[in-house]
Amino acid sequence: MSKLLLAISIFIASVACSQGATDSLLYRSDSMREEIRKRTARSDSIRNKEEIDRMTSNSVQAIVRYQQEQKEKQKKKAMLYIGIGVFFLIVLVVGLRRKVKK
Repeated sequence: MSKLLLAISIFIASVACSQGATDSLLYRSDSMREEIRKRTARSDSIRNKEEIDRMTSNSVQAIVRYQQEQKEKQKKKAMLYIGIGVFFLIVLVVGLRRKVKK
């Protein structure tokens, strides 16, 4: 009977002490979950940054394209004004020459 009590007490003691290992396993699994969450968050932030960079570069390219279009329009308008000015200068010169001949 004393051997049975000794065996039961040893078994209970081993079970009671083994809960520390369970706690460390739980701690490890929690720390692994936390590490996975951090890595996922890091990769998500990298993806978000890449998306923002892509959108920014696209908007910068759109702005540059818009500026180039505006410059082309200004050049066309300037050429038109220069052409009209040259035309009226020729009309003025021709008119003044006619007036001098009479």
